[in-house]
Amino acid sequence: MVDFGIARAANAISSTRPGTFKGKLSYMSPEQFMSKPIDRRADIYALGIVLYELVTGTVPFRNENDAELIHSVLYDHKSPMGSVRANISAEWEQVVARAMERDLEMRYPDARALGHDLAALASHEKISNNNVADYLEALLPAVETKPQRAPVTPTSGLTDPHATKALGDGE
Repeated sequence: MVDFGIARAANAISSTRPGTFKGKLSYMSPEQFMSKPIDRRADIYALGIVLYELVTGTVPFRNENDAELIHSVLYDHKSPMGSVRANISAEWEQVVARAMERDLEMRYPDARALGHDLAALASHEKISNNNVADYLEALLPAVETKPQRAPVTPTSGLTDPHATKALGDGE
């Protein structure tokens, strides 16, 4: 889990002007927009946004400007993950929804609790590196790759007269 450090940074900064925001708006929690005290659950909310984006390939709140985004975070319902991608399980939907819960008491209390549910979900769905690779291949368009050079082995350049110069033979 990544600690966004929003709560810690916000509590450490005392020179922020009233009415101003620190951080990227699309990842800010409702309590931040309402200028309420924040704690580690603000980071959980931000991580919930990231999880939503990773699983669906889109953002939970689409808006034309910052004011509409703030209003959506505070009052609108996010697009259900299942309506964005048909193959999202109800379990994924529940975990991400709890991470993005507006009500602080309903949100995960810390990253450990969220991580526990994510680990259980991964175990239940038998997620592996191959599953992730297959998912990403299906999600992302094919990318043309450059031809790769032959791999360099420890002895492959020793017969090349220029190789000793690169190794520092004194020239």
